[in-house]
This record gives sequence, structure tokens and C-alpha cells, in this order.
Amino acid sequence: MREILERLKLIYSAIEIGDKESIKLQIGRLRSLDLDDEAQKIVDDLENANYKLSEIKRYIDQEDHAIASEDDLTIGLKSELKILEKEFQELTHEKSEYLNLIEDFNRQYSLQLGTIIRKVLSLKRGIPYREVADKERELNGIKESYLKEKQGLEKLKSYMVTLELELNRVDEFEDTYDEIYNELQDLKVELLERERSLNQMRKKVKKAKDDMDYDPKYREYKETQSEYEDFKNEYKEIVDEERYDITPDEKIELKKIFRKAAKLCHPDIVASDMRSRAQQVIQELNIAYSKRDLPKVREILSQLEDTKGLDAISSSTSDKEILKFKTTELKKKIKELQVEIEEIQNDETYYTINGLDDWGSYFDEMKSGLQDEYDRLKMELLGNL
Repeated sequence: MREILERLKLIYSAIEIGDKESIKLQIGRLRSLDLDDEAQKIVDDLENANYKLSEIKRYIDQEDHAIASEDDLTIGLKSELKILEKEFQELTHEKSEYLNLIEDFNRQYSLQLGTIIRKVLSLKRGIPYREVADKERELNGIKESYLKEKQGLEKLKSYMVTLELELNRVDEFEDTYDEIYNELQDLKVELLERERSLNQMRKKVKKAKDDMDYDPKYREYKETQSEYEDFKNEYKEIVDEERYDITPDEKIELKKIFRKAAKLCHPDIVASDMRSRAQQVIQELNIAYSKRDLPKVREILSQLEDTKGLDAISSSTSDKEILKFKTTELKKKIKELQVEIEEIQNDETYYTINGLDDWGSYFDEMKSGLQDEYDRLKMELLGNL
């Protein structure tokens, strides 16, 4: 529309000075543009040398006013979106801080108490196991007998196939044929009997397994065993995790520059053509932050600042439909973040953390309680011997 108006303004000036060549040139250019009905009529009149300056002036003034109003709407949409982008960034950071706090607490919990927790869990699985150990050994015994019998049956079937092949190669009027034939018939009878016996063994194994599965003590043992294995694996991951030791001052700096960098590359607020890059950068940033890799976070921030970050949608487009869509989308995401933050604040772990003045004292108290539980379980286990 702006090009149409500028060319009409050139025509208006050319008419005033009688420059017919310029008029002709601009009419040709206008023909290649997407004209509305009113502009089309003006161009048709111009081609017929019907120069209606008042109509041209009215159309120009009308559309200039519309564009000015349109620009005001765009500015308003951009301003609203910019405010929402900032609110979204703040809420995202708030959620991230809560989650990082909980993760750090859980990590310290495992490192401080991991050894005694594993000892307690090991005893917890041992107590119910003593009551089901005989049943499990019995089940394993009959299962082993079943599998051994099944293996013997497969060998018998294989031998019978060999005999059948040999029988087909022997002249049926030879004495050898009768010997093989009779042996084969005997084996068929034996096979049927052993298959019946094997099926009875299978039912016995199944019943023993069902009895074991429904035994409350066995279920308790399996649950405590699973709990022990899960904690052991999680504890190993935490111990093996690559994480740098940093000073309190470095920790403050890390949080500050992480927040600054995250604002420059959040995938939900950048232009669509930059989203893939933003996702890659934020992933690298989160990994570095999780490892407390201060030099890496500094490097990422420096790169983002050198390139002025990844442009937010409010700064990279004037398309009103896109601005309206992103405004609606961000409003929805902000509400979701607010709900998520509230859920985190109501989480039992966060509630515990929020009530602590000193993590060290809390862990010492927990360790003492776990040691008492370990001693009690040990006595209970020894008492059952």
C-alpha cells in the first residue's frame, strides 16, 4: 500500500507540473501492483488522460490516515507483547530457580545421607526375604527341574527326527528297518507320556509362581528390592555426575549471568526462524548451569551479547497477525507457568526446604534418625535368625 501511495503522490506532482512522461511511467508501475477498486478506477482515469486531482488527493489522504492508524495498532501490539515477554521471562526464571533449588537440595541429601540410606534399604529388603527365601528356593528348584525336563524332551524330539530320516533311507524289507521302526514307535509313546508329565510340571511351576507373586511378604520384598536398586542407581549417577566446585561468590555470579543469558535466547519468545538455534543454545546453557560450569556460561553469554542475542518476536516483526497470535500464546503460557510455580511451592520438598535455616543441621538430624532405624532393623533381622 505504501508503494501505491508514493507512486500516486508522484503522479499528483507530475500532473501539477505537466510531466506526462512521469505520469505514464508511474501508471505502468501501478499496473503491476495489487490495487483496490478505488485505486484501479483512478489508474483507469489517468490512462484516459482524465486527471482528477481532487480524487487522487482524497484517496492519498484517506490511505495515509489508515496507515497511520495501522501503525499505532502495531506499536500497541508490540508494546503489549514486549511486556508479556518480560513477564514470561521472569516467571520462567522463577520456576527455574525453584527447580534448581530442589535439585540441589536432593543432590546434597543423597550425597550426605546416601551411604546410610543404602544400608537401611538393604536391611529392609532382607527382613521380608528371610520369610520367603525357602519358597523362592523351592520355586527355583521346580522351575529348574521343569527346564531340564523340557530340554531333555527337545533332545528326544530331535533324535526322533533323525530316526525318521534314517528310516526313509533304509529298504523297508531289511531287518534294520523293523528295528528302527519299532524304536521309533516306542519313542513316540515315551514322547506322549513325557509331554503329559512336562505339562503337569508346568502347571506346578505356575501355581508355585502365582502363590509367590500373591504372597504379601514376597511383594514387600520385591518392593524393597526395587526401592534399593532405584536408589543405588540414582546415587551412582549423582556421585559420577560431572559438577564443578565453585565459591559462594562464583555461585552468585553464575546465577546472575545464567539469568541474563537465558533472557537472550528463550525459544518461546524468539522469531520462528531463530527457534531452532535458540533451543540449541538454551540446552547448552542449562547443561553448563547444571554442571556449575561458570566459564562455559560466561562464554555463552558473551556470544549472545556479541550477536545481540536472538531477536524477540516483539522486535523482529510488524505483522499484526503474528503479534496477535504470539500475544495470545504467551498469555496462555504465562498462566501455565503460574500454575506450575504454585504447584512447586506446594510441593513437600520445597515446603521442607523453605522451612530450613541450615541444611547441614537438617542432614545431621536425618542421619542420626536413619542410623537409629538401621540399628533397629539390624536387631530385628538378627532376632529372626
